[in-house]
Amino acid sequence: LYVMHKILLSGSNGFVGKSIVNLLSKYNFTNYSRENNTQITDQNIVIHAAGLAHNSHNNNKWNHYRESNIQLTKIIFDSFLNYFDSF
Repeated sequence: LYVMHKILLSGSNGFVGKSIVNLLSKYNFTNYSRENNTQITDQNIVIHAAGLAHNSHNNNKWNHYRESNIQLTKIIFDSFLNYFDSF
């Protein structure tokens, strides 16, 4: 039985995300967007590749780094849990 994978991908415009899209181009991607409040609906794979590279020389940007990495991971994970709780 062949199942067409539907993938939710965050960070599709970044270095890692672009490589994932190129490598797995035969699959159906939904690109995660915070601006559009993208939710997990019928995707059966979630790849979280978004993130802000840490600059160890600039500690003044910790809040921005935290928001971009930690909070986004939590949002995506919570969306994943909410989707599977609906079953």
